[in-house]
Amino acid sequence: MQYYHPSSRTPGLYARSLNSWITGILIRLLPALFCCFLPALGHSQSYNQRPGFLKANSVWTLNIDNPPCALNFNTLPLTMTPASMFSFDEGIASVADPVTGTLLFYSNGRTCWNASFNIMLNGDTLFGNTQWMGSWEQSGGSGSTNQGVCIVPFINQPGKYYVFSLCGPTSWLTGNPPPPTTFLFYSVVDMSLDGGLGGVVPGQKNIPLGGVEPLSESMIAVPGDNCDIWLMVHDFLNPVFRAFHITRNGVDPNPVITTAGAQIQGPAGPGAYRVGAMAVSPDRKLLAITSCSSGMGAGPTTGVLLSRFDPGTGQVSDAVQVGQSLDAYSVAFSQNNSRLYVVKPDPVDIFGPASLLQYDISAHDSTVIAGTQISISQASPPWACMRLYDGKIYMITPFSMSDSLWIIGQPDLAGTACNFHYSGFAYGAPVSSLPPEVVYAFPPDTTYTREDTIVCRLNGIPEPATLTAPSGYDAYTWSDGSTGSSLSVGATGTYWVLCRDSCHPLIDTFIVSPGSDIPLTLGNDTLLCGGNTLTLNATVPGGNYRWQDGSNGSRYTVSETGQYWVSVIAQGCTVSDSIKVNVTDVRQALGDDITLCLEEAVHTTVTLQANAPSGAAILWSDGSHAPQLPVSDTGIYWVQVTDNTCTGADTLKITGQICACVVNMPNAFSPNADGLNDVLHPVIASGCPVRQYVFNIYNRYGSRVYSSADPSGGWNGTYPGGQPADAGTYMYELSFLGGAKEVKYYRKGDVTLIH
Repeated sequence: MQYYHPSSRTPGLYARSLNSWITGILIRLLPALFCCFLPALGHSQSYNQRPGFLKANSVWTLNIDNPPCALNFNTLPLTMTPASMFSFDEGIASVADPVTGTLLFYSNGRTCWNASFNIMLNGDTLFGNTQWMGSWEQSGGSGSTNQGVCIVPFINQPGKYYVFSLCGPTSWLTGNPPPPTTFLFYSVVDMSLDGGLGGVVPGQKNIPLGGVEPLSESMIAVPGDNCDIWLMVHDFLNPVFRAFHITRNGVDPNPVITTAGAQIQGPAGPGAYRVGAMAVSPDRKLLAITSCSSGMGAGPTTGVLLSRFDPGTGQVSDAVQVGQSLDAYSVAFSQNNSRLYVVKPDPVDIFGPASLLQYDISAHDSTVIAGTQISISQASPPWACMRLYDGKIYMITPFSMSDSLWIIGQPDLAGTACNFHYSGFAYGAPVSSLPPEVVYAFPPDTTYTREDTIVCRLNGIPEPATLTAPSGYDAYTWSDGSTGSSLSVGATGTYWVLCRDSCHPLIDTFIVSPGSDIPLTLGNDTLLCGGNTLTLNATVPGGNYRWQDGSNGSRYTVSETGQYWVSVIAQGCTVSDSIKVNVTDVRQALGDDITLCLEEAVHTTVTLQANAPSGAAILWSDGSHAPQLPVSDTGIYWVQVTDNTCTGADTLKITGQICACVVNMPNAFSPNADGLNDVLHPVIASGCPVRQYVFNIYNRYGSRVYSSADPSGGWNGTYPGGQPADAGTYMYELSFLGGAKEVKYYRKGDVTLIH
């Protein structure tokens, strides 16, 4: 973890461990913590306006001469040290002390030079940013990767730096990528070596990074959201961004890979990324990459790519085009993130005057952005490199002995108000690119927050208040020394918690004040007999209620066993009470009365079951106490069960009835008044109930001669007029519902009338 310390008089960054830093914070701030709260440092601040950044980037070496041509921003006005020798290097980086602005070292990716302009200890034969010679051995060739070198400070070790070196496609001798190999390397520079002049650490030199996919010539570093840095590179053959994560633990060799921007490859195909550069907006939310391949024989491209960037994850997304058929060599954002500047070479004379174009990127939409294009100058330096520094954009003109420095003085303003002008510096030696930014990880953000809490009283007794720390932190320390994520307090006063993680500590203060006294009680735990209900009353003047099931009435009706609670908000306080209700259900249900069939030879045995909880007292009508009572006789039976104060009882009546009738029908009768068989009628068992009785007699011609609905009646052998019927055979038809079960009976047959 690193911090810029403005009062330090020694080179490097002021660093300390997280624990000692936290202790220092507590010692210095806690006495006043409860009366004022400092704002968090905030990662929304532009990373390129911090003092450490401005000083570390205040000397720009532009070539590798001894001494090199250099821009010095430590003086007002800006000064330049012109070169006296001819040299050419595309891709060069330099870093100064973040406190004093004194040059520390610079590199072209193949060699590192110290502040004395001599080759640094172990600083030669670095791999990367060189012409492809069939091996990575140094051969004297010039580097030709636009953003071929990037210097990144260690996050937790002041005075140590990573030097990343990239061999992009413009460093290859042939037009095709070389055989599969590594294209990105890094070495470690330690400024404590060689008496403070620095050196490349033995054993930490030319470390390969990434796979064997060819990379474009674009490479920048971006501060992350979590005390980290992202090294951004781009594939040569595919629209793929690779973000290497740099943390206090080192460089993760497995990059975050995202795909965005196939639309700008256009007819150029894979060659779209042969020549170009990347830039990130000051708020780190946007990433731009250019494509200028037409001048390198790769065919036209279809625009600059503008994407959203997530500094928390390293992911690139939502890519849109900036302009159509826009070959652009370099790109820069304005300080307020709203404008984008690109240099478009003349497609006919690529070394002639170029167009400096400005775009308003407030809307992330390719059509809208294209409509905001403003031509700032038609005589811009050709193939110019651009870099934003301290609110201004600086441009150099490569490939010419008349190289000069141009400035966009107010890039936040629209159109020519941006103040594009020649600086007056003609540095007299050809240079090919500007050194990339040296970025630092954001220091830990300590956030200070305050929460007001009250301790309420419930029926005169203080209620405990639970103070809860924000989630997502690695460790917690409360004012009483406890380390949980919450703290229960029952007294007024001031409490605080220190929430710690690797990058975003938080000091949260709780001011606990006395609250109102709320009268609320649901009563004591109670017993409820089954079938009864209990109404819980939580009524408090002006109260808002929430019961355990989410209901919000002031009363709640209980009929089942359970734990019931209510939370009441009233007079600025939240209080709660609970009650446990046990329901004892001794209600009895022996069932419906039972009818036994008398005509059955063996009666059915019925088992009566009592509803009796364990331990309850049982009493049957016969004096027994078992849970069950088997019965088979008629009679009245009852049960009574008692448990605590609850009693339940029920009665059952068993009766005997004829369930089904026995019926017989004579086959002859003689109505001669001799007192024997004078009347024809069915013989139904005595006592059997009969309903819906119908008895009909028909002669042999089918005419009905007798009909009756009276089971006690019968045919006396006469016609309806009283005339005696002829002897002979007659037909009868009988139907009725008989017995307690109302069985349906139907009979028909012949009967003989005899005189």
